[in-house]
Amino acid sequence: MDSQLSVPRDVRRSQMKMTRNVLLLVFALLNSTFCFATDQAWDEIVVNGRQQFVREHPLAGYWTRENRPRFDPIGTANWKAYTTRWEIRDSTLFLTSFDATIDGQRVDPASIFGEQKFPIPATWFTGKLTVLRRGFPMPFDKPHSASASLFLIQRGKVRQMRYASRMRFELPLGRHDFKLKRESGKFVISNPRHNVKEIPDVLTGDIVHGLIDQNGFSLNFTDESVELANALLRGDTGNEFTLFLSTPIQGDAIRAVTIKREHPLRTMQ
Repeated sequence: MDSQLSVPRDVRRSQMKMTRNVLLLVFALLNSTFCFATDQAWDEIVVNGRQQFVREHPLAGYWTRENRPRFDPIGTANWKAYTTRWEIRDSTLFLTSFDATIDGQRVDPASIFGEQKFPIPATWFTGKLTVLRRGFPMPFDKPHSASASLFLIQRGKVRQMRYASRMRFELPLGRHDFKLKRESGKFVISNPRHNVKEIPDVLTGDIVHGLIDQNGFSLNFTDESVELANALLRGDTGNEFTLFLSTPIQGDAIRAVTIKREHPLRTMQ
């Protein structure tokens, strides 16, 4: 007869605790996957007196990851855990309201924005805003098309606006690794991706004279900031854009280099 070894009680408790933690971890991972597969609630924005909806979340850059408050979760359709309203007027982006809770208590906007009163100029935001007349009730994993107004914002000020009669919205699946920096009053390429098959004509140290994205935004790099230039390159430029470059070491004339990404980004025409 085989003898059965008894398992000490403290060992069984440890095993049960480990099993419970593993199950909680799996549940959390599944829940987070579901959350990001759900189309996020769009913020309301007023443009020319008309209420519309903005795809991006301009308040996200107000905090660093370390000092962002831990707001109470709202639901899978609002992972940022707060709601905001915006307005564009007088060529300025304004935050007009903010709602969130912490431990079930409504957050006082003064604890976030200090003595500033609504409407608050969004001076922290640089990037592109995609504004539509309505949001999409579809799951986030399904592409959809719509007309949109595109606003290029620099530190809260509208620098360009363009109307796109048809834009296609996809998951943000791709990024590139190079960025721009200012050296001796010029914009140069810094840290390009080392994949010669994708960008063989872009070199570290190349001078950038201009950029055109497929949504029609263009930059002249003699008077625009590094911050605004990199806002276009971070991913809001769509699936393709063109850089106008020269290589000082080789004495190159200005040349146009088209960058195509392997995967579609959040917006593309």
